[in-house]
Amino acid sequence: YHTDGTRHINAAQDRDAQQLANGMLDLSWTPIEALELFFNTQFHRSSVHYGGPMSLAEYKAEPSQPGSGYGYGPAPVHQRFKSESIGGGFDYAFGDGWHLRSELNREKKTSEYVEYASRYDYAYDSFNTVLGYENGAIDLNLGAEGFLGERHSSGERTSKDNLALFAITQWIFGPSRLKAGIRGEQVAYTHKGVQELDEDHTLWSAEAGYNYQLSDAASVFLNYAHSFEAADIDRFFSKDYTSGVVSFNGFIDPMHADTFTLGYSRFDPQNTFKFSLYYAALQDEIYYYSDPAYMASMNTNIDKSHKYGMDIYDTYAPFERLHVTLNYNYVKAVIDDEIQNAETFSNNDLPGVPEHTIKASLTLIPTPKTTFTLTQIWRSETYSANDFANNFEQKQEVYNSTDVAINYREANYELFAKISNLFNESNGLWITDDAIYPVNFTTTAIAGMSLHF
Repeated sequence: YHTDGTRHINAAQDRDAQQLANGMLDLSWTPIEALELFFNTQFHRSSVHYGGPMSLAEYKAEPSQPGSGYGYGPAPVHQRFKSESIGGGFDYAFGDGWHLRSELNREKKTSEYVEYASRYDYAYDSFNTVLGYENGAIDLNLGAEGFLGERHSSGERTSKDNLALFAITQWIFGPSRLKAGIRGEQVAYTHKGVQELDEDHTLWSAEAGYNYQLSDAASVFLNYAHSFEAADIDRFFSKDYTSGVVSFNGFIDPMHADTFTLGYSRFDPQNTFKFSLYYAALQDEIYYYSDPAYMASMNTNIDKSHKYGMDIYDTYAPFERLHVTLNYNYVKAVIDDEIQNAETFSNNDLPGVPEHTIKASLTLIPTPKTTFTLTQIWRSETYSANDFANNFEQKQEVYNSTDVAINYREANYELFAKISNLFNESNGLWITDDAIYPVNFTTTAIAGMSLHF
């Protein structure tokens, strides 16, 4: 994949060009009916030029220009990235509903920012083993997962090691379906550089869900989950965008969340309807704090926060060859308790989270082989990404895009074409006042084909 880009990024009129190359190979062999052996390898190469931010006046005048807002974010940068992975394993069926699947994987990555002369090398080793049983009414999986990850840069070494055990099961009895699971995980971090540090956490998660079939077409469900997220290695580092210097900002506590979901769904030949309400209470949510004085910016935790909302999805087919789909999502994200650098964010809205998102599409099937889809995506305005105090003059503006796609499929090939942002709407990502990154701000088109043999 190659594009010359859609935006100028400097006074020399260079563009935000991208070059991507991907390759993948999957092999499997079944020496006996009960055993499958598999192997996979893949690679990725990319070269991406990123533009810097621009002021609101520049964005309104011409979002494809370079912009002059470098004081609010990184100047144009060129990133080179590459990765290779190799893995394999087996899946063996014992009979009587039992099977064992195990796989190993190794990945190596390199990320380089040319202007800053900075390079980061990563090595990841992982394994996953699952013992499963299924007999129609009961589905049980017991397993173990492991991950060993390292990041090397400028004489520093940072690692993250995980070991997890889990069990998840599902029972079906009459009109009821019950799902339950539990996971325990040990996470250990080390950092060796100017100072040597280590930290470890014992984490657990659990899930319980109940689904009741009201009729052949309708059901209701209730679900509870306690989950966690342990920070990835890169979260422990922050970059000074003026000098380009990257420094270790310390370990970050894992995030914990308790989520409750209540929903209803109905499936019939002409209509598919889904509705759900959700509430999540979070502790130590991971985020990037951007210091207005550019002295104490770092990745850290929000002490307490919560989110609640609803999701509505409906697909209606008034005719066999006409489908209308509407998806509406409402979410309210609130910071309950957080003080950073003597600045209080408690009871503020979490920035960058639109309350309302609507996606509507009209699908027309003029022939059995041809599909035409018109899609409209709309997201409401919200606070800029760094506006945790909710007091910036500028807000993240409404996102609006109209897309058109057409597909033609034969038995062994498919032709497709897509136009994004048909009406050339300007869209951008607001970081702070007068620090805007234009995204999907112009009409683009793509066409291609795929072969099946």
